[in-house]
Amino acid sequence: MKLIPRLGLCALLLLGATVVCLSFVPATAWRQPAAAPKPPELAAALPATASAPGPQHSGPADDETESLMQERRFIEEMQQRFAAHLHRPHAQLRILEQLISYLRSQHPQDWELRIRALIAAMFPQQADDLHARFLQLAGYQDWLRQERAGLLRMPKAQRRAALWAERYRSFGADADLIWAAEKRSQALEDALELADPDLSTDARLQHFVSAIDHIYGEQAGALLARHKTELVHNFLSQGPVQSELQGMETADRQRTLNAVRSQLGIDEAALQRWQTLDHLRDDAWDRGQQYMEERAELLATLPAELAQARIDSLREELFGTQANTLKAEENSGFLRYARARRYGRE
Repeated sequence: MKLIPRLGLCALLLLGATVVCLSFVPATAWRQPAAAPKPPELAAALPATASAPGPQHSGPADDETESLMQERRFIEEMQQRFAAHLHRPHAQLRILEQLISYLRSQHPQDWELRIRALIAAMFPQQADDLHARFLQLAGYQDWLRQERAGLLRMPKAQRRAALWAERYRSFGADADLIWAAEKRSQALEDALELADPDLSTDARLQHFVSAIDHIYGEQAGALLARHKTELVHNFLSQGPVQSELQGMETADRQRTLNAVRSQLGIDEAALQRWQTLDHLRDDAWDRGQQYMEERAELLATLPAELAQARIDSLREELFGTQANTLKAEENSGFLRYARARRYGRE
């Protein structure tokens, strides 16, 4: 079995209107290069920790003695960090991640053959359980590697179901503990995406806040404290929310944006900063709409070369130092102000 050497964390991942947690680099053989970006559902919910320290040779003296001393320091550090948490499946996988990282840095050619001995030296009473967990993890990673192409082609719901089915097969009921954060995040994602499309923005916001409280319980406050900006952006990215914002008068829209931000954890001082930014964005988009209208008229009434010269002048007049950036965007085929504005986001 080939175990991926580096396991990654995604804390709260925001995909447009989606809130997903704990993301995992899909499996590839551990000697293969990293693959291209992939959907967050192909993610292993293992916490990111710093890589284990690499070799620290002080000179050509006694490499073997130095290696033994370094291994002893590593064992002591791991015992101090994890001894009190060995009963937790999630902590067990963090231990294995660190062990794999350390052994690969020290013994890249035969690290797999050494892992059981290092586990036994570190946690002798739990060695059998930890090695069994290692085998579970290796099997799960093998499955991910083998099924990766098919998983990438699946719709999100089908991919999620397939991943959970394999997690339960590999880890049993412990899968719920290992991927507990992802389960909560998926539940919150569903609460946001599956809400009644006819709900008003205010009713949708109350539904979302209630879902946060229900799903995260005592941890809801901590979630808002750490991820309030992402939660606000996710909420405001919902299609029905944007539709309602686009139909509001400026003052009503600002009150709605303030209410959303406030209920999702933005404090008063930050609200003022956001409101200032909203006003700057309003001004930029007003100039953008003026630019698009006058640009269209110039293109319709003047020869192409003359029209382009006038457009360059208009762009500089309206946008100043940003004119060159906008021109470069247009040359690449992107017209920033030709699309619908996403209120609260830009």
